[in-house]
Amino acid sequence: MLNLKTLGLLILSSLLFSVSWAQETKTISFKRKNDYFTIAEKYSVLKSNPEIKQGPYSASLSSYSEKGQFEADKKAGIWESYYNGKLVQKYDFATQSFLQDDVFKMISSVEELDEQGNSVKDLGSRGVYFGGDSKMIAILVRSIRYPASAQENNIQGWVVLEAKIDKQGKLTQEKAISTNGYGLEEEGLRVFKMLPPDWVPVIVDGKPVDAKFQLKIAFRLSHLPDLKN
Repeated sequence: MLNLKTLGLLILSSLLFSVSWAQETKTISFKRKNDYFTIAEKYSVLKSNPEIKQGPYSASLSSYSEKGQFEADKKAGIWESYYNGKLVQKYDFATQSFLQDDVFKMISSVEELDEQGNSVKDLGSRGVYFGGDSKMIAILVRSIRYPASAQENNIQGWVVLEAKIDKQGKLTQEKAISTNGYGLEEEGLRVFKMLPPDWVPVIVDGKPVDAKFQLKIAFRLSHLPDLKN
């Protein structure tokens, strides 16, 4: 007959084995494709539930790449993004803060909002997207289809988009606020919505806040003069 001490050890061993088995992972290599671009991913998932990412993750698209860690299907710890092999951004998902980021040029302004959605503070240009300009440009240049009517009429310009971003980094009320016409705004909004949902909360004084931001996309015809900022 087993004594209580032996029985306790057996139960503890069984529990440890169960936890260990539940956390066993396998590596997946996957190419996420659409009609415009392909993102090559490599990541780990739980053997017990392949829908849950757990462990190291990496992805690449042309000259852009990123790497980090998943815990229970959520980005965790410090993630890094690279352009042409050069580190351009580091983001800590634990503290929701950028440890390093290049100057954001596409994000032209960020404003803090109050509970009624009114602007209360101009925060200038800052990062709201993991991967920054490098990731957005890598995707947008492969996705944009210059509207035929704009080409025929020699129309080019900056398309300015606006969206609200909540405390969890979720976007709402995406819209175009520029007025170039000839389909440029519609195309800019279409490709903007194609970006992977890697938006991150705006942090003010250590806390996430509701905010809105503007993002600029250049539509330029090669035979016309360069656009002015």
